[in-house]
Amino acid sequence: MSLTTEHSKSRLGTVRDPAINKLRPDSRRPRDMGLGRFYVRQVAATALPLLAVDVAVMLFCLLFSHGIMSTRFVSLPELTANATCLAVAGLVGTRWVFRLYPAIGMHPAVELKETTTSTLFFVVSASAMYSALRGFSLAVALMVLLCSTGLLIGLPVARFVARYWLAKTRFWGLRCLVVGGNHERLLSRRKRWVANMGYRIVGYVDYAHDEWSRQQEVHSDWPYLGAVTESSEICKGYRASTVIVTDRDVSRFRDQIRHSVMVPRVQVVFCHNALPCVWTRMDSVGGFSSASLENHLTIRKNLLLKRLMDVILVSIGGLVLLPAFGVIAVLIRISSPGSIFYSQNRVGQYGRHFRAWKFRTMVPNADDVLEDYLAKHPELRAEWNRDKKLKRDPRVTWIGRILRKTSLDELPQLWNVLVNDMSLVGPRPIPVYEERAYGDIHKAYALVLPGITGMWQISGRNNTSYGERIDLDKYYVRNWSLWLDLYILMRTVKTVAFGEGAY
Repeated sequence: MSLTTEHSKSRLGTVRDPAINKLRPDSRRPRDMGLGRFYVRQVAATALPLLAVDVAVMLFCLLFSHGIMSTRFVSLPELTANATCLAVAGLVGTRWVFRLYPAIGMHPAVELKETTTSTLFFVVSASAMYSALRGFSLAVALMVLLCSTGLLIGLPVARFVARYWLAKTRFWGLRCLVVGGNHERLLSRRKRWVANMGYRIVGYVDYAHDEWSRQQEVHSDWPYLGAVTESSEICKGYRASTVIVTDRDVSRFRDQIRHSVMVPRVQVVFCHNALPCVWTRMDSVGGFSSASLENHLTIRKNLLLKRLMDVILVSIGGLVLLPAFGVIAVLIRISSPGSIFYSQNRVGQYGRHFRAWKFRTMVPNADDVLEDYLAKHPELRAEWNRDKKLKRDPRVTWIGRILRKTSLDELPQLWNVLVNDMSLVGPRPIPVYEERAYGDIHKAYALVLPGITGMWQISGRNNTSYGERIDLDKYYVRNWSLWLDLYILMRTVKTVAFGEGAY
């Protein structure tokens, strides 16, 4: 296949992503495939910026903590250039061992776990070596404590921000070719997430570019580049060092991989949403490939740690936010007559029903107001039936809009967490009448406590459809771990701060 055919030229002009628009076939045709060279370069271009960010955070924390402690302790040793370089090299080496370079395709929760574990390992090892060589020093111990605290907070945050901005550049990430007809459903809707994880899609190939494929292409961010049989040639022309197989038809996997045999990296996307993905790893059983699926909900120790984390954070947060409760209560009283709080029966752990509490954000006769409004605006009934929400809800008071925008209306649920009806992180506390919608996943859903925040809140909130919310709850239950909870808590801060998907 010639990569300069009229079709390829015309289709490349339709790509809407500016970063992808500049991905052109390589006109310098090498003597051999040469994809191994490109793969190494792309891995290096992906790893080096992340490494630079880590070094910058390390230097800042080290210099800042030494500067602070040197004003308190005269006995603090001088921070020499050799000691600084040794500390930075130790941190980078530890993070490399923990697979944090280039960390392509690593889920954010896994990256948070590896970042935290590698940092603690480095700090403990470096402290032990220093104590063995120089002896214990209170000044040094306090400096290490301050520096390690900064690293534990700064490294995950800095990497999250770095991935967001690097994903918008032309050079960062692996160039990938998508193989199979389900690329639109599986990847296009998660375009930003795919880019943040280090993948730059140059286009897709399929078995037949028929009328259905052309219709799909109109709505795609990536161009159709040819048939599956031409995958290797297309990868060479576009310097795509990775092939991502997304076809639902398992019988065609072998054929697709065979046509990509000269590509350095081939990834198979399992299209079945029922499979866990965050903590899944590939193993070998009797010489055959196998996927190990871990269910952390069966480990009681993890659930006890989750409960301990809830109690500690809620106890501290409740005391800090106590003045805010009083201010909000007064504003609700001023905005409209009625009670300050609102409660509704929700489904909890093991199917037990409980009353979930919120600050009241609606007028007292909310149901009547909604029916009258939908009667006057029948075009909005479809939106209500689909999402169970309205962007311009007439029932919400002026203070209610502010509370919902900032998620402050959910603060009373801290009480639900304290009495073990809810958790800080979990699936949505669904109303009793929604139980049927969860189908076969309801048994797994009932194993965990519903949460104040969760996958839904950090994945678009009110901009997601009702079906997507259910899918996000299923995703959380199947992939639950303490690290996923911590990641969701971190993302919730960003979501609330920027008011993402709130109305």
